[in-house]
Amino acid sequence: MKNVSNWNFLFLFILQLAFASGCKNTGITSDSINSDQSKQAVSAVVISNTLKIGDWGAANDPKNEFKFISALFSVTENGASLDLGCGMGYIPGPIILDGNNSFEVEGQFKHEGGAEPVEGFPTFRALYNGQVVGNKLHLSYSIEGSQAVNTVDLTYGLSGQLLRCL
Repeated sequence: MKNVSNWNFLFLFILQLAFASGCKNTGITSDSINSDQSKQAVSAVVISNTLKIGDWGAANDPKNEFKFISALFSVTENGASLDLGCGMGYIPGPIILDGNNSFEVEGQFKHEGGAEPVEGFPTFRALYNGQVVGNKLHLSYSIEGSQAVNTVDLTYGLSGQLLRCL
């Protein structure tokens, strides 16, 4: 029995040495755990999550009394669509948030409204950027070939009748 406990002691001692040398090589000390640099390193490895699935809407009036919305951003597991009434945007694939609850993804956009051309409305590449704070999403997008950056502020769960261009 005494022989077995000596082996256990030896095993635990070697394990402790291996662990201690591994931490020593990384530069992690009890003093550095609370430093700002360590906190940044830890936040950089936080597993990112996806944008909340559902509808994000932008009200035409501040209280949304008339239940009309000017934009609807519908998020699914497989991507998102942005309906502005006078244009449609598409984002293929899930929208992954970084550690700051922000995202930047490529997608498509096409203007709609007025008489549709025989060949249909052209589709352009677009870049979408978003910042989530609570149940609010500040979404901006730019369309290839244009210097303009368009923005819309959306609220999760806000829905209503979307106003369309004629």
